[in-house]
Amino acid sequence: MILPGDSSGLAYLNDEPVYVPTELKPYDIISMGKSRFLFVALCGTNFSWDDVK
Repeated sequence: MILPGDSSGLAYLNDEPVYVPTELKPYDIISMGKSRFLFVALCGTNFSWDDVK
């Protein structure tokens, strides 16, 4: 879950400002200031620990 930013800066989810708590989906892009992050879920249908060797 991503929460709205405070008065010092907004958080963005997939280039849209976050004003309310929002659930993250795999491969969402989170932006804060000049930083960008790719959300990679380490569980679910697109990832399995069995694939790790």
